[in-house]
Amino acid sequence: MRRILLTVLLIAIPSSVDCWFRFSNQSDCPTISVACPDSVDSGKPVKFKVNVAGGKAQRELSYSWSVTKGTIKSGQGTATIEVDLNGQDCEGLTATVEINGYDPNCPRVASCTTCIR
Repeated sequence: MRRILLTVLLIAIPSSVDCWFRFSNQSDCPTISVACPDSVDSGKPVKFKVNVAGGKAQRELSYSWSVTKGTIKSGQGTATIEVDLNGQDCEGLTATVEINGYDPNCPRVASCTTCIR
């Protein structure tokens, strides 16, 4: 009886089973990390760079950055940004990037925090 039930379930939902196997292939997903400086010079912009390795992109990559303080001075939409702290200290400054262009089921967000005091 269990074999018959399993066969009926596989026939009833073949697209769901197919999707599970297709999306579980992690070799299609990249490894994403963000590099940032260990310390920051007062008054100078802070640079963050995303590193993307491996995976199979489905289209051209796009990058969307956000920061916890300051403003993105340059680089929004690219792999590297510069952040102007506008006179604020850098304690707890975190830059987060979301990458699009891979399978949407792949991890696609990374961040780096600098200047923790």
